[in-house]
Amino acid sequence: MRSGPFLLGLVGAVALGGAVQTAVAGPAAGTGTPTTVTGAMPSATGARSTASRSVASSAKALVTSAVAAAKAQKSVHFVEWASAGKQSVSVIGDVSPTTGQQTITVRDGSSVGHVEGLFAEGQVYFRGDAYGLGSYLGMPTALARKYVNRWIAFSKSDSGFAQTAKQFTVAGPLSEIDLTGKLSRLTTTTIDATPVMVVKGRTNALSSKGRSGSGTLYVTSDGTRLPVRFTGTGRETAGSSTGRVDFSRWGEPVNVKPPAGAIPASKVA
Repeated sequence: MRSGPFLLGLVGAVALGGAVQTAVAGPAAGTGTPTTVTGAMPSATGARSTASRSVASSAKALVTSAVAAAKAQKSVHFVEWASAGKQSVSVIGDVSPTTGQQTITVRDGSSVGHVEGLFAEGQVYFRGDAYGLGSYLGMPTALARKYVNRWIAFSKSDSGFAQTAKQFTVAGPLSEIDLTGKLSRLTTTTIDATPVMVVKGRTNALSSKGRSGSGTLYVTSDGTRLPVRFTGTGRETAGSSTGRVDFSRWGEPVNVKPPAGAIPASKVA
């Protein structure tokens, strides 16, 4: 998909006779009731201003603590998707600080492509069908057809490797969490029976050219303070964009082995 970034963390590149571009996301911002600050005099401008700053500070602190708690985890399972117009991308992944695996589906109208990705022992591997290799990895049509379902290996010597490899670690999906502007703390709700706190603001993760949309982060309300979901909206060249990433199964083992018979990207021709 070449329409631009959907979520910030999934805009990567690896050289394969041109840019290997990835893009994915997470949908409409969540709803909720803004936290009520007690003890402030509604008729006092100064009191209202102080209360507003207090709420914003609390919301920012919650986002900071959630990201910090997530970075301390050894692994996470994530599901993310993004759509803009007739185009969409979805990714299901399991990642640790040093390894990961992903299943990617790309759609453009009635066209559908599939790509698998692995990160193991310092290399990133991709394989997929012709449409997936062409639309997700940017391979020319002839090459995409030639290398259908064949593993292609990328290493440190390939352009953009570091950014691409990052998306197969815990840091990848966490980089999707992008909240800017004035943040507001919303009341507690539940997601899949899990009590969560909600922070709402603006995000640039689903828009290009500096345009922003609404963004919402959901964080566990127990002592773990871990991200559960991030959603956003925006504008892309293909139209209005929406996206979401769900986090779960923190700390579970992730075991990925290099596939046999992979072809070095430098030899793909």
